[in-house]
Amino acid sequence: MIIAKKSIIFQKAFHLYNVRLLKKSFYSIYLYEQERFQPDRPVLFLLNHSSWWDGLVSYFLSQSIISSDSYVMMSEEGLTKYPFFRKLGAYSVTRQTISGLKQSLTYTETLLKGNKSIWMFPQGEEQHLEKRPLHFQEGAAFLAKRLTDLTVVPITYYYSFGHEQQPDLYIQIGSAIRYSQDSSRKQLTSVFETTVTNQLNKQRGCIIDKKIGHYSVILHGKPTISERFTSIKNNLPFRK
Repeated sequence: MIIAKKSIIFQKAFHLYNVRLLKKSFYSIYLYEQERFQPDRPVLFLLNHSSWWDGLVSYFLSQSIISSDSYVMMSEEGLTKYPFFRKLGAYSVTRQTISGLKQSLTYTETLLKGNKSIWMFPQGEEQHLEKRPLHFQEGAAFLAKRLTDLTVVPITYYYSFGHEQQPDLYIQIGSAIRYSQDSSRKQLTSVFETTVTNQLNKQRGCIIDKKIGHYSVILHGKPTISERFTSIKNNLPFRK
């Protein structure tokens, strides 16, 4: 496997680039944070995975909202193709072989025991945002059974086009999932998948019904063409 090799200088530079990229690509990014988590304990964030943007959005959150030493699982193929992600905290996971998967999970366990935060996409690959069931794999359950003080947190991303040219992104950071270590890995996987699914479905309903008063804007994009046109129009000297 390929381990992470963080670089503070590279992280800071990439964060500035990433913020500019997100501002250029989204009209607004909204956040609903149900609970704050202590950065001095192991936290496993479980996220739905429907877009190429998920990784960059997660990095933005880890730098701007969640103050913790974060790491993220990434496919070995992707990390081999883009090795600079190692400097941001990415390490590889190999699901093709049992030994490769075990090695990745053991490395993850070591990071968590050092009070790191892990960002995991349990679906294992990008799936359509509306596809159900989410089909979680058992890696998160494996870790939950081995670590007694692990906090497991659901995070859901919902991308939506509205009245503007660019999409909006709604992020919900849920409350820590309650679970029993006595449960089997299959049972724990079901608990984690059901929690993330329910959160994502309720999130979708709020967005469709425009019930988003509990969300706050954490990043606003650049003015759209229509906004620039309106601004020019409103500032014309001969405007009545």
